[in-house]
Amino acid sequence: LQNPKMQERHWAHIEDILKCKIDRDPMTWQEPLTLSYLEKLMITDFSEQILEISMTASQEFSLEEVLNKINQIWKLQEFELKDFKHYKDVCVLAGIESLQEILDDSMLSITNLLSSQFITGIRNQVDETHSTLRKVASILDTWLYVQRDWMYLEPIFSNPDIQRQL
Repeated sequence: LQNPKMQERHWAHIEDILKCKIDRDPMTWQEPLTLSYLEKLMITDFSEQILEISMTASQEFSLEEVLNKINQIWKLQEFELKDFKHYKDVCVLAGIESLQEILDDSMLSITNLLSSQFITGIRNQVDETHSTLRKVASILDTWLYVQRDWMYLEPIFSNPDIQRQL
């Protein structure tokens, strides 16, 4: 019961098992949360279930830390643009290797999170991050495809002879 990783959803589950509300705030206690009070609730009859909830809370917390780390990494990412040839206002995406590596690592971590049996409590946040990363991957792939083709065709169409023929 003293597991600091337990969140409100875990306490609600324990309260459902005990079929009573546990007031954890000392400022509003009608009766202090003592061992004798817990014995009145017959908490020892449910010790295995409570231990399982506590272990689940710890596992969920570990998964949340991984998810928060992924989200923090992406908050710091920036696309690197560099000037293209002699053009003043034309930039191309550069330094994509490190960004692609971070994306691959993040997608692998999200896949691992999704395969965990302890994901239930944070499933929505993981799904949201997974969706965002898939969009980033799609946008990046499209951008690089268009950029590669444009860089290939640009010298052809900037040739004065071809411009006259067009």
